Amino acid sequence: MRRFVFSLCVIVGVVSAVRSSSSAGLLGRVEVLVVPGVAHGGNAGPLEMIGIGGVPEGIEGRRAARKVQVQSRGSDTTFDRLATWCSDDAAPSSRDSTWISSRIEAKAVALLAFVGAGYTHDYGKYKGPVKAAARQLRSQQDAQGGFGAPAKRAADVRADIASALALTELYGLTTSPLFRNSAYLAVEHVGELVLDDRFAEWLDEDIALLAWAALAFRSADTVGFEVPFRSVRALRVAVESLCRDRSWITTPLDHASLAFSAILFSDRVLDRDTEADRLREEFPHLVEACLAHLPDAARCKTDPDYVHFATLALWQYGGEEWKSWEAVMKHGIPAPSSPWPGDEPSTDDPALEAERMREVSLLTMCAEVYYRYDRVAGGR
Repeated sequence: MRRFVFSLCVIVGVVSAVRSSSSAGLLGRVEVLVVPGVAHGGNAGPLEMIGIGGVPEGIEGRRAARKVQVQSRGSDTTFDRLATWCSDDAAPSSRDSTWISSRIEAKAVALLAFVGAGYTHDYGKYKGPVKAAARQLRSQQDAQGGFGAPAKRAADVRADIASALALTELYGLTTSPLFRNSAYLAVEHVGELVLDDRFAEWLDEDIALLAWAALAFRSADTVGFEVPFRSVRALRVAVESLCRDRSWITTPLDHASLAFSAILFSDRVLDRDTEADRLREEFPHLVEACLAHLPDAARCKTDPDYVHFATLALWQYGGEEWKSWEAVMKHGIPAPSSPWPGDEPSTDDPALEAERMREVSLLTMCAEVYYRYDRVAGGR
């Protein structure tokens, strides 16, 4: 069993919206999603999308980078499908921990896909489903800030972290007091999970927890929450340790998760003591490992977690490596009119249906990569 001596700390850039009295800022975000090739044009007005660097100038207006070669997969067809599922208020059975965590995580990831497109509980055509998904997450939150089953397997931890990230991004985009306390408490709980003695075992079971946690902490930092320093430091030490000894990193998802986490920490926003130069030395090796498993249609179907984090990592890395990845991704990610991973015949298994919706949401977020997070310093 792989064992790591570290807690967890989080880092990742999340989009935060500074709203005016009108909804023009959110409208601007939706336009960036649905209008391919929209021109880069000066000030974004009331919408400031704060990038991974954690500074307001992280996104300057409507980014030139939105002149994409990939048609957005986050179309109404996709969101209609997610909306129907998110509107189902069926409560998880307290007797089935797998059902609890899989459904909660899937709701959180679907919420992230909606927020990534600018849809919130009070803006856009999907207000009802977004409100329903957020309500279901909050209704499952316990006094400690967690969401998943109390058994605390890796799947339960992933549900906790994904929910914290989703509520934090929703709060950052709306600044609504409805979500502030829930999001803040959830982030504190993630910090506690990172410092838990069992975190090494959870990470051994699912190394993607490293990247999910990094995203949640960076989001929290971006929206102005106080991020638990000990947890951040522990996560940073973990990333540096894994970069020094990559013998533990064996699967494509391992490489993608570490690559994204290392790139996020390299700008030293959350922890000024990060060995940034040392991390940057590892980027080419980690990126090369990702490029060995390109996001064709088969991989999008069988390993959407890998495709999601590798897409985030390659976008951050930029250069010819990103172009190579993008050229395959635009054909690999199913278009709304094509079969998605969840398009097999319907099933009465709610846990399986939740996993299908989670897969669709992850691939939708891949299509949102161009404008969701800005590149850290050093991106090419």
